[in-house]
Amino acid sequence: MRKKTVLNTIICGAVCAAALLLLYAVKGIFPFGGATVATQDMAHGYLPVYYHLWDFLHGKGALDFTFLTGTGVNMIGVVAANGLLSPVNLLLYLFPRGQLLGCMSFMLLARIFLTGCSAAYYFEKRFPSLDAPLKLFLACSYALSGFTFFYYYHLMWLDCAAVFPLVCLYAERLIKGEKDVKKAFIPAVLWLTLTMICSYYIGCMVLLFLLLAGAVYMLSYTGKSDRPGAVIRLGLTAAAALLLPMILLFPAYRQAASSMRFDMGTFSYSDIFFAKYEYNTDKAALLSGMQAPLLCVLSLIAAGIARVFKKNGERLGADARFALGSSFIMLSPALIEGADLLWHFGSYKSFPLRFSFMSVFLVCATAGRYFEVKADKTAPAGTEKTDKASILGVLPVCIAAVLFGVFGWFAFKHLGTPLLGAKAKTNVLLFAGLTLCGLLLAAAAKIAPKTLARVLVFTLTAAQALATAYLCVGEQSPLRFDRPEHNVSYIAGCEEAAPLLEGAGGLDRVRNTDMSLNVNYGLVTGAPSISNWTHQIPARLQNTVKALGYSTTYTLRLDAGGTAFSDALLGIKTLVSSSVPHASDAVHTATAVHYSVYDCKYTLPPALLCGNEIEDVDLSVSFKRDGSRAVFDNLEKIYSALGGEGELFKVLDVSPTDVSHSALIYNSIAMPEGEHTLYFSGNTLANASVMISANMKPVYVPEYLNEFNRLYKTEYDNGVLDLGNYDGGEVDLTVDLLAEGVDPESISFAAMDCRALSELCEEYNSGKRGEVSLTAQGKKSLEFSVNNTADGGRTLFIPVNFDEGWSCRIDGEKAETKLVCGTFIGVSVPQGEHTVKLSFTPSGTGTGAALSAVGALVFAGALWFLKKDRTAKLPPFAVRFVTALFFLIFAAFVVLGYLLPFFGGLVSALRGA
Repeated sequence: MRKKTVLNTIICGAVCAAALLLLYAVKGIFPFGGATVATQDMAHGYLPVYYHLWDFLHGKGALDFTFLTGTGVNMIGVVAANGLLSPVNLLLYLFPRGQLLGCMSFMLLARIFLTGCSAAYYFEKRFPSLDAPLKLFLACSYALSGFTFFYYYHLMWLDCAAVFPLVCLYAERLIKGEKDVKKAFIPAVLWLTLTMICSYYIGCMVLLFLLLAGAVYMLSYTGKSDRPGAVIRLGLTAAAALLLPMILLFPAYRQAASSMRFDMGTFSYSDIFFAKYEYNTDKAALLSGMQAPLLCVLSLIAAGIARVFKKNGERLGADARFALGSSFIMLSPALIEGADLLWHFGSYKSFPLRFSFMSVFLVCATAGRYFEVKADKTAPAGTEKTDKASILGVLPVCIAAVLFGVFGWFAFKHLGTPLLGAKAKTNVLLFAGLTLCGLLLAAAAKIAPKTLARVLVFTLTAAQALATAYLCVGEQSPLRFDRPEHNVSYIAGCEEAAPLLEGAGGLDRVRNTDMSLNVNYGLVTGAPSISNWTHQIPARLQNTVKALGYSTTYTLRLDAGGTAFSDALLGIKTLVSSSVPHASDAVHTATAVHYSVYDCKYTLPPALLCGNEIEDVDLSVSFKRDGSRAVFDNLEKIYSALGGEGELFKVLDVSPTDVSHSALIYNSIAMPEGEHTLYFSGNTLANASVMISANMKPVYVPEYLNEFNRLYKTEYDNGVLDLGNYDGGEVDLTVDLLAEGVDPESISFAAMDCRALSELCEEYNSGKRGEVSLTAQGKKSLEFSVNNTADGGRTLFIPVNFDEGWSCRIDGEKAETKLVCGTFIGVSVPQGEHTVKLSFTPSGTGTGAALSAVGALVFAGALWFLKKDRTAKLPPFAVRFVTALFFLIFAAFVVLGYLLPFFGGLVSALRGA
């Protein structure tokens, strides 16, 4: 690489990084203040996963498994989806664990720098004849685009955006027929493979782009005789890059396929075909943030295509075909909802344009091509730069700036776009920046002094980027209308609570009863929990804990709700709360500034040696079919299978004594004799909301950010509620109705016998039902010492999520692991003393390794094939068949993925109107 190329590449990266640092300084974001870039998914999803990665890098945990969340779960899907293997993440090693929140500023900065460098390298290599200011402008327009700042908190997407220009550079060389595999095929495969590793989801998007845009490129620039070779080279690259990372991707796919997220994110083609166009504020924001590259492509269309039919028309004609064809493929999903859904593999609609960095890059590269042709000194007569041509190139830019300003005003006045509706001065800033964008671009192309031209381009870059960046980056952003789970302050809460939870470990878990620490707090505090938000937890696990009375929502596994018995069953020994414990059977032990810790009164060993009846427990009871009492029936089944005597949960057969339009009144409910905990279940309330009082005292319903919330049920509150401890006597309950038509049958009350639970815990803890102790716990292994004193075999119940990746040995001999109680591990143990060892390896790792080996063979075979360009030696029929098949698939995708969904959606919209 020439020194000039290296210098220009680093300068561009530095300019982009400096723009972000300026933003940090203005907004007081770390290290210039106390604000943080962590918001939305970065705060409550990705950042906790970085704690998991930090532990792995420092030898304190495994990468593909953790006991700290979801009762112990496979993390391989999280690793692949969140790009934990990105080389940039090695920066985490340099920061203390307690500083990872601030570290996110530098993680973002590194990605912005690398994106600027890779874009600059692309324009240096692809358009060497362009002036340095123009190349810098185009590269910065890509690195500092609306996509970058609007979706900056998805760091793994930015990894893909940083690699993407290099993928395109070498893919184009490959299609053109570069014979030196070291200059085309090898780097194309390696960069595309890295993209798949950084995010398999976005990696698939990039692969799809290469195939679609590659087809348009071949139709535009490649002669018929050269297309077969281009198709084969592109196909071999795609195949090798897809297969090589399969040792990671295949087990990740198996994990993701079992999750609630996977099941909830699917649409049939008919859904896509009839997808009604919906205005989406996210799309408006992204289009606003892409102003500079979009203005460039408008300049291309107005000035470049206007001269298509001149003497140099064939070359410009090819440019025009590629610009229009690829722009249709990439930009139409911004407006055609059906195509947008198809690009997302049928994913939900509310998160559009995840791949728009490709659109930004495409229009920047197209603009680069226009400027290259315009500045071509060897062009035939009649194509030189003229004042008229320059005006044609500048006029559309200025017109487009006005149009974008009008768009911003219209959105602000009528559509309430959060980006442009934040502050009136923001609209002025955007309008001024867009207008300046066009004027400075024209000036930079005309002014001779290099220094002045560069200054103008720097100003231009800031104008097109920083308005969007100011609104989007950081927790103070008005764009981030934080839903409760998007709370960014909970990381600080986790760090405050962590010292109070240091005693938790092994399979002794904690539970955050008011959800003030969000759901991934176990990864941050280093204390095992049952909550989880990684989107990769099995649907089976989420359904089971819901059946045990805990809260769930969408793909979030919460740990509010539950009962003293279910807490004991899952190994929960500690409760942490920001105010009240929300559990009657707990003893206060410690307090920090904002958090208190409580010990559970009832506890069980880390694993239970119980009767084989536990294997037959069915927790698939339907709340819709069996009503809100289903959770108590489920718990009673487990209690019986554990050998409990009598009845633990007594469902109270009560009816309201007074039913009005505003409340259900339950007067003088007779509690059973002896100490009992009263529980409420309303899982079948559907979308109705109520508020509950017991003996005139309000019952709090745990909720993010508001431990004194009283609304049940809300989106985040659907578990069992603790109504207090009672020793006989009577209880008066009031259920205030906040919606009409609440059916009393949708509500159930049950009394738990505290004495019966205490006796059960005593029998297991004293070893009367067989002795079990956790003798060793590795990063992804467990070892138990078991003394089965019963006649015959019994089942060892281990409250860890079952996964096909678990293997078991009893005294060194292989044993079978079983799925029990809906989602947990069971092992049959014979009579006597035994050592039971379990170890974990992600399911599908062997198959993935085999596929990666096939990928290595494909890569090696392709090297041999392409090095001597053996395409000409293939049978003509085979070459024609492969080429025809490739373009047939391309045509089918365009028809099925764009044209039909567009017209189907149009028909649906007209019918709806």
